[in-house]
Amino acid sequence: PDTLTFDATVPSTALGDESGHVTLTLTLVSDPTVNTTIELQLDVFRTRGLDLTGASGMNTSTGHGRPGHTAKAWFMVENLGNAPESTTSITWTAPSWGSSPSIHDASGQQLFSIALNPGETKVLFAHLDTPSSTSYGSSTQSTLTMCMGSGEDALCESMPFTFIAHKVVAEPTHHRTLPGATLTWSLQGIVPTSGAATWNMNAMGMLQTGWVWSTSGDLSINGSNLLATGTAGNVFSGDLTLQLPPNAIPKRHTFAATDALDGDAQFNVSLHVLQIFRANVDVIEPTPSTPGQPIALNVSEAHRFLLSLENPGNGEDSFLLSAAARSVSESTAPEVQFIYYDPQKTLGPLSTGIGTVDVVL
Repeated sequence: PDTLTFDATVPSTALGDESGHVTLTLTLVSDPTVNTTIELQLDVFRTRGLDLTGASGMNTSTGHGRPGHTAKAWFMVENLGNAPESTTSITWTAPSWGSSPSIHDASGQQLFSIALNPGETKVLFAHLDTPSSTSYGSSTQSTLTMCMGSGEDALCESMPFTFIAHKVVAEPTHHRTLPGATLTWSLQGIVPTSGAATWNMNAMGMLQTGWVWSTSGDLSINGSNLLATGTAGNVFSGDLTLQLPPNAIPKRHTFAATDALDGDAQFNVSLHVLQIFRANVDVIEPTPSTPGQPIALNVSEAHRFLLSLENPGNGEDSFLLSAAARSVSESTAPEVQFIYYDPQKTLGPLSTGIGTVDVVL
């Protein structure tokens, strides 16, 4: 008997547990009526992966809450597998504050199960009631365990959470965002005996180039200081808003400070600016004598093209210049040789460079 080799390519977009059939027919050359058929089933191997991260990018999260209110901790869950998944189990270890944490979306809706498409991420919040009798600075711990699947196919991931009682709390405590966005933290707390809590924005690294801060309610900005004012012992509330520029540098920021006169009046928020990957290229020369018309080139001669390369993103990137020829009217690609000079360029955010390519027909 002869051995036949059959190769099949599975597209990268195929989902786990998808399947298909291939029909193979073997026919006698001298007599086509003599044939046999076999069907082969192709199954996509299912991969499973689950990732839990906090605001720091690590597998841990911290929540903040005023006594008598709800402490909230930001975290993100990601499906690393190639198939849609839903959690089959969500458990918490018992915190010392007595109640059990719960999971909520950004709107505050409690979630009892989490569904994720392949590669999808969701920003979630862990809620825990802070006892009214809890003193400022007190904390409790609880570990979340989230599972997908069951039996031998079960995959579980755990993450520890720390919940801390604070005099001043921001909601949300963390933002994960693209540049150019407008972000708001809503602050509430107890006014110190001095009548104001003061935090130095410059010392916290909040006064970045192009960043525009504004306030409302009981919050104000005086020079480089952020102030929360009101009647001593009463509750203050206000919004702190940030307008990020389009070229905000991709980075994680933690802004934390303590009022000089009240050690319990702590300011604590964080921000993660994501990187945008973009690229632009334009031909500087040669250019057609009439706009929109093709450029005439002599066969077998090298013609130099100068290209303007641009990184419109917000972080430093490396770009590799490549080219390919195609014909509009013919089914086969024309024979064109491209000669590159320094084809890989590293460009900073919003910077430009020049690329050189020789084209030989």
